[in-house]
Amino acid sequence: MNRRAYLVCLLMLLACGTAKAQDQIYTTYAQGSITQMVKDQRAVDARNAAHIGQDYQPFNLAVQNGKHITTASSAGKVSLFFFWTDYEIVKLQGIYKDCVKNRDFQMVFITYDTVGLKLQMNKNKMQLPYTFISPMTYTMEQMSLDNGYPSFVILDKQTKVALSGTVWRFGNDEAWLPEVKEVISKILK
Repeated sequence: MNRRAYLVCLLMLLACGTAKAQDQIYTTYAQGSITQMVKDQRAVDARNAAHIGQDYQPFNLAVQNGKHITTASSAGKVSLFFFWTDYEIVKLQGIYKDCVKNRDFQMVFITYDTVGLKLQMNKNKMQLPYTFISPMTYTMEQMSLDNGYPSFVILDKQTKVALSGTVWRFGNDEAWLPEVKEVISKILK
């Protein structure tokens, strides 16, 4: 297996949130089969496509300013939930700046690691809404629709899933951003 294929498999392993997905990617890495890795990713994509149009699970998120974002308060808004990793935050800053003035949009970073998030926001001089999720109330896997992190879920104005997915698709961490922007833009129109 060449170095690039090894790195792609390793990154997919790190990006997958569920134990089953990690086992699939690990097996792929061990066998050295990029073809199998692509098939596995297509299966994840198909699972995400099945969520589109479905009601999102009820939620009640306390964000850092003491405000709560709930299923009921999200009705009538486009919601972007981002299950973060620190290096992806900067990429989402543009979406946030473009949409934050629109009252019909909300974005929340969801993390177990508020220390890392605060460090990255301070480093990049950013002020973005975030919440800490205790494993006792929700798990990252449940809210991310089993995508783990880094991943995202976009809810339409009826709190139905408009799009969900992982950031690392086929080892490309840039491919997801234009699609996210396009879906948000279409719903807000």
